[in-house]
Amino acid sequence: MKLKFTVSPPSGRLALLFLILFSTAAMQAQTIKMGLGTVRTLPLDFYGYDMSTTVRGGVSCVDPDLLSHLPKLKPKTLRYPAGSHANWWNWRVGWYVDSPYLPEKQQKLKKVPNKLEDFKGLLTATGASAILDLNLLTSDVRDQIAMLKHADSIGIAIKYVELGNEFYLEGEEEEDTLLLLLKYPTPDSYADTAQIWIDSIHKHFPDVKIGLQGVFDKNHQERRNLWNDAVILPVEREDAITMHYYFGSHWPDPSETEAEKLNVNMGDLA
Repeated sequence: MKLKFTVSPPSGRLALLFLILFSTAAMQAQTIKMGLGTVRTLPLDFYGYDMSTTVRGGVSCVDPDLLSHLPKLKPKTLRYPAGSHANWWNWRVGWYVDSPYLPEKQQKLKKVPNKLEDFKGLLTATGASAILDLNLLTSDVRDQIAMLKHADSIGIAIKYVELGNEFYLEGEEEEDTLLLLLKYPTPDSYADTAQIWIDSIHKHFPDVKIGLQGVFDKNHQERRNLWNDAVILPVEREDAITMHYYFGSHWPDPSETEAEKLNVNMGDLA
């Protein structure tokens, strides 16, 4: 089984996938000795970006500034529609679903062009591959397979797919957890649904790599602590586990110590 390690930074910044960034303050406060240990070749598409900031501040996939600057960063993957947005995304209109459960922060956003055709422009400009994060909360498998087929028809290679985003949350001041807990009351309910989706998607796209949701930062909540064993062990034919590590920085907590900023619980990757 392969592990995919996703790093998500503070809100308002492009999410950097597969790479841990330490804050400038942390880097200045200590000496880090680098050494050459075990060497292995990384996949060409190891590094990429989450597209969650293409719905805020009037920015979109067709923003000229983004189209001119993103290629300079040489991303190998771009994740669409990104993060929790995926749980509420209507791919046919390139915006959020019309739902009474839609979080207020999404309801207040001004609609901007973010259809698959718009996203394709970013892929073309950067030469990156797409990671398509599917909507398992407010859509269904038939509709999402239709999305994959449409993406394929306009020239987006169906290489990587994720099954939803952060369903392990439980009342953590997230507005979307109400509907989430109604639809997936236990980790097992997500595992059962994920298996159906994996089998269905592979019938149409046998070579696609599919990622399950895992949880990296565990806490006192039972849902998080039970999640990985309940989801990873029974599900078959998945290709990766997506784990989000929110690295420490001075933004959310100025009192956070250097040791706390660098406290990565690598045991969860075993």
